[in-house]
Amino acid sequence: MMIRLKVDLIYLCNKYNVSARELVEMSEGKSISDIMQLEAQNGNTKAADFQKNVLQDPSALIEAFRLADPANRYAILSNLNPTDLQYFMKYLNSQELSLGLKFFTKDKILSLLQKLPPEKLFQVLQKIFSVQDIIKLIPEKELNKFLQPDNVDKKVIMQYLTELPPQTLQKMIQNVTGTPCKDQSQEAMLQTINSFSDKTFQDSITSLDVTSKTQIITGLLRDDPSYIKKFSSAALTAPFQILQKPDIIQAVGEALPPKDVMKLIAGLPKELMSIVATQIDPKDFASLLTQNFQDVLAQVTLR
Repeated sequence: MMIRLKVDLIYLCNKYNVSARELVEMSEGKSISDIMQLEAQNGNTKAADFQKNVLQDPSALIEAFRLADPANRYAILSNLNPTDLQYFMKYLNSQELSLGLKFFTKDKILSLLQKLPPEKLFQVLQKIFSVQDIIKLIPEKELNKFLQPDNVDKKVIMQYLTELPPQTLQKMIQNVTGTPCKDQSQEAMLQTINSFSDKTFQDSITSLDVTSKTQIITGLLRDDPSYIKKFSSAALTAPFQILQKPDIIQAVGEALPPKDVMKLIAGLPKELMSIVATQIDPKDFASLLTQNFQDVLAQVTLR
């Protein structure tokens, strides 16, 4: 199978003493490499050096096969098998790889993001939102799950209750005891809350308004970001719902390392993966071709 490229005819003709007419006429069913071998057999000494001077020289290859043209890079990449194509994908950075997400719907991207661990999702979200805004966008039921004693110790939560206003502490106590405590000092109210049984304490935390829960969790994550692992990945995809697809894709490309972005786009069909791979730097592309893909270069012919 031939790979048809729009090559630099002037370069090839001048460099290897072959007329454009000959190249065009002979290209039907023959690769450029085949044509040069025939020319060499017919006494064209310059053509005999084509393999060494072009197919094994990245700089000359870029010029002769016009590899700076994305269309030519795509023509080659789209003819590779999936395993060989992955070899070239390794040379793309995260933002280049994230282009592949454009081929998915927003819903599909969110389903892919849910497969990432919470800490990775948190990194992506922080490219767009403050920690407080992230927590504000997570459903309250997920905040309640986060604040369960299995996730956060009572002693830890007590540290952040000191940051809440007195009226909020009053409501916490009244919500679970039914008794008003307007005359108590903040210290006395905190002692009362701390004396609650585990279940009563949990009920008092759950009874808090969303703003107070957000404040507690924001403080926790500010002081110890590892607590983000207490959220499910599903909970952390909720903030993405208000974003446009391009904003999500940009954040992914800025936040995640290439191996993680590659996992997200791994389901793309080969023809779309080839488009993504086309972003590879022409110098890297030519170097890889000359080193490891002489069989591919031997299939190149004129378009």
